[in-house]
Amino acid sequence: MKATNFEQLSSRMIEANLYQYLKVPKAVFEKSMHVYMMEPAKRTIIEEEIQAIKEKHRKRERRELTREQCLEATRKLEQYKLEAQKKMYYLVRTQKLAPQMINALIKVEKLKSDDRFFNETGMEEEDVEPSIKKLNLEEDPEFKAIVGEFEA
Repeated sequence: MKATNFEQLSSRMIEANLYQYLKVPKAVFEKSMHVYMMEPAKRTIIEEEIQAIKEKHRKRERRELTREQCLEATRKLEQYKLEAQKKMYYLVRTQKLAPQMINALIKVEKLKSDDRFFNETGMEEEDVEPSIKKLNLEEDPEFKAIVGEFEA
C-alpha cells in the first residue's frame, strides 16, 4: 500500500514539474499524449526520437556481455515480460484499467522491470541486445530454447 502511494505521489510530482517546465497546461499535454501514443505510427516516431535523444546524452559506455551473461539476462528479461503480460491481461480482462491508461501502465511496468533487472544482475537491458547480436546468439540452440520456453 505504501509503495503504491509513493509511486502515485512521485508520478504526480514528476508530472507537475514536467508541465511547469514545458509551460503547457496539464489538459493540453494529456490530450497530445493521448493522440500521439494511441496511434502506433506516431508512437513509433516519438519513441525513436526519445531513443535518439537518450543515445546523444548517454554518459556511460555500453558493456559487452559474455555468452553466459546474455543467456542469464535473456532468461530474466523473458520472465519479466511474461509477468507483465499476465498482469496486463488480468487488468484488461477484469476491466480494472481504463483503455487510455494501458500505454501508460506498459511504460511503468517496463521501467519497473528495467530497475529490477539491474538490481538483480548489475546489467542494463540496453547492453544485452548488442551483445546478443555480436555473439550471434540468435542462432544458438540454448538461446532459442530460452526464448521458446516463454513463447508458449
